[in-house]
Amino acid sequence: MGFLARTKQRLQNTRDNEFESLMDDVSSFCDKHDIVIPEMNASYFPGKSKRKALDVTLNPVNSFGSFDKGKIMRLAEYYINEFDSNKLWDLRFKLDSFIVYARGSDERFFNLRELVILLKY
Repeated sequence: MGFLARTKQRLQNTRDNEFESLMDDVSSFCDKHDIVIPEMNASYFPGKSKRKALDVTLNPVNSFGSFDKGKIMRLAEYYINEFDSNKLWDLRFKLDSFIVYARGSDERFFNLRELVILLKY
């Protein structure tokens, strides 16, 4: 739970203090890699995407029955500035620990339908 609490604090700090800087970094990255920046106020329709695959992989339904560490690791490999080989190794270990913990160590994960519910704790 400590990890989740720290993550929640970091997200709030990003919202409060770093959002503009984050958006600048995202825009710069997109420009550098010729990625079209979507219109943030536009309507979008569901479709296949890496984000969708990650949502399915981290879906808490059925005790994270669709958990796929390989998909998460492949996604992390796209972020070479964030995940060097040591951090990838560390992520692999943390994902193993997370799934063991989530499937049997904390009753708040039992019958969980959405990960966002954990933010309320």
